[in-house]
Amino acid sequence: SLKFDYFTTTVTFVHLQTVSPENRSGIVHNYPANKAKYLTDSDGTLLPVSRRAHLPPTRQFTNSQILLIRDYISSLYCKDHFTSFNLRPPELMPFDTIEIYTKCFIVTTFVKDFNLNVPFNECIWINGLGRRVQLRLSGVTKAVEFLTVQANNRVPLAFDLLTQIFHPIVAGDHERTKLFINKSCTKPVIVVFSNVTPFQTEKFLIHMMLSMGKFETELDLYSTSCLLESFGLCKLVPDWRNITVADIKNLRRRYLMEQLYHYAVSTRQMERMLQAADSVLPMYS
Repeated sequence: SLKFDYFTTTVTFVHLQTVSPENRSGIVHNYPANKAKYLTDSDGTLLPVSRRAHLPPTRQFTNSQILLIRDYISSLYCKDHFTSFNLRPPELMPFDTIEIYTKCFIVTTFVKDFNLNVPFNECIWINGLGRRVQLRLSGVTKAVEFLTVQANNRVPLAFDLLTQIFHPIVAGDHERTKLFINKSCTKPVIVVFSNVTPFQTEKFLIHMMLSMGKFETELDLYSTSCLLESFGLCKLVPDWRNITVADIKNLRRRYLMEQLYHYAVSTRQMERMLQAADSVLPMYS
């Protein structure tokens, strides 16, 4: 970041603010009126949505995504990583964890005119902001591994993506590679989450949902009756109405191995944080 010749890194760091939207920092857009100019028609129709009206339901934006597109247009702020994830192309909905999506894909240029009347495996990925999304060269292997699991779990579109696009890319298909791969993104991505600890009870629950959960958009998580229902929606617990000791232990183990393991804290402090994490879910169940 200092841009000195003797400062270099072999990875790309991406910071994700895994807190509720009202607690995130944002950058004010210099020309917010341009959002409506490029994303809506003269009668207010959303161009990213209307251009997909003739496509199968699996290739159309969800109702939550449509609401978020309108919210983005009316806001004064620039997009952040969560906006990009929430408004990802419908073709990429199987990538339903923000960490994997951020590691594998990059949002590039705005595309004013694009043709969606082409076969599934010949159509570039355009998100709800009218921007092109490409697969990072460094993320191909990780994307294939994740998509294979999703296909085995019968997640919609996962099998088609795997067989028609990702497997041909791995096999060296020049046309698929040219369409979907961003060859300049060669460095692996390290995702850095917000520093939220179990001592911040409600913030910690939201952090767990956003950083470890699987969901289409975060709006869906905030549209439930309670946080526990949101935990069930993002697949952190199998049955939110009946959270068991085994469920809590599983979440504790995941939190330890996926996040807390990387914290620069003492063993004693780590033990305190684990004990605090143990008490969070029973408090809300």
